[in-house]
Amino acid sequence: MNSPTTFIQTIMHRLLLWGAFSTIGGIILQFTRKPFWIGVGQQAIGWGVIDALIALVAGRSASRSFSSQTLRRVLFISAGLDVLYMLGGFIFARTKGVTDEKLRGQGWGIVLQGLFLFKFDLIHALLTNNEYE
Repeated sequence: MNSPTTFIQTIMHRLLLWGAFSTIGGIILQFTRKPFWIGVGQQAIGWGVIDALIALVAGRSASRSFSSQTLRRVLFISAGLDVLYMLGGFIFARTKGVTDEKLRGQGWGIVLQGLFLFKFDLIHALLTNNEYE
């Protein structure tokens, strides 16, 4: 079993990798010249930078003691928020994106980011009791 600090740092390292992957992927998509993929890429860049910042800040404060219950609760709450992000992105794509390909891409970009983060948060929440304490 990992120490609480090690487990949180592992989660944050994974989130940092996702943030970097998203940002780089989003930058690459800016060169496609296709409005839909440019929109997806813009969301990837924005979410990637934010995820990386969260990972860096939280990773540095990982020495702060969290109970496994608290960490698990935070991850489940985050997973619930991820569902709302996906729903919001879907609605955005189906309303604002109806006539604008770039906005449709941004909506679907939100859905993709939310889907990844939902799986990420849910998996780590479920692993918390096994890996932590």
